[in-house]
Amino acid sequence: MVEIKELTYILAIAREGSISRAAEKLYMSQPNLSQFLKNFEASIGTVLFYRTPSGVHPTYAGELFLEKIKEIDRSYQAAMRELKQMRMLELGVIRFGIPAAKSVLFLGDILNSFHRNFPQITVSITEANSRALEEMIISQQLDAALISTHLNNDSIVHHPITSEELFLAVSPSHPLLKLAQGEEGGNGRRWIAPEQLSGLDFIVSEPGTKIRKITDRLFDGYRIRTRTLYSVSNVNVALEMVQSGLGITFVSALRVPHPSNLIYLSLGESGIYRDVVMVYSAGSCHLKTVEAFASQVYTTVRDRFPL
Repeated sequence: MVEIKELTYILAIAREGSISRAAEKLYMSQPNLSQFLKNFEASIGTVLFYRTPSGVHPTYAGELFLEKIKEIDRSYQAAMRELKQMRMLELGVIRFGIPAAKSVLFLGDILNSFHRNFPQITVSITEANSRALEEMIISQQLDAALISTHLNNDSIVHHPITSEELFLAVSPSHPLLKLAQGEEGGNGRRWIAPEQLSGLDFIVSEPGTKIRKITDRLFDGYRIRTRTLYSVSNVNVALEMVQSGLGITFVSALRVPHPSNLIYLSLGESGIYRDVVMVYSAGSCHLKTVEAFASQVYTTVRDRFPL
């Protein structure tokens, strides 16, 4: 049976084009490597290299053999990387980013469940908005992040977690409810046509946030002209202002409090949704650890907020 070490010797000879240079790279003597090649060729009954004054060159049979053992070497190296990553599941640190608004919802459950399965792994938490988290993922300051967008980067893995609807939060006495369609009461879905939002007073998220970008695109797309009375960073403050009759606001499904005295309307009959995804670098040295953590995030979020 051929050993991996022997294939490494053959590949080194082919790569260097010289037995003496290959021996130097392999930290062995030239005579020993030359004898190895002679014995190896004799054992398989085929000459793999022409010997010339300028070095060695693969024969036709040698080229075919090299093509196959390169595939074996790639598979072996991939297997070794995977074993190394599996060992890292026993000990390590994950740098995880999450928006503050989502961390209060399920971060505790995620960490508790993950720690039970991988008690030796430390999770370092960074809270920031999605834009900052995107930049930290791309610059490899974070190993993984939970965000509401897809990054246009081939080196970034996107692990879908869930999809959340954006609702319009209104007070029970707001005149907009007279225009709402759908079933009232219970779990009935009620919705409002986006065109009917013109002229209303809005409480909006701060510029630069994902939900603000979505609402700005909505307003522009439907040519909606509203009055922005307040711009706030805290969704709970926005909902309190809606309760006080100061206006209406957009809120994601994951942030809808239960119970609530407000009415939550879908936008259009089919609603507007955004994806929640785990993103991480495909080339991360902690890939297996990060994948295990992503799986835990998926399980926890879907259990708490099923589709």
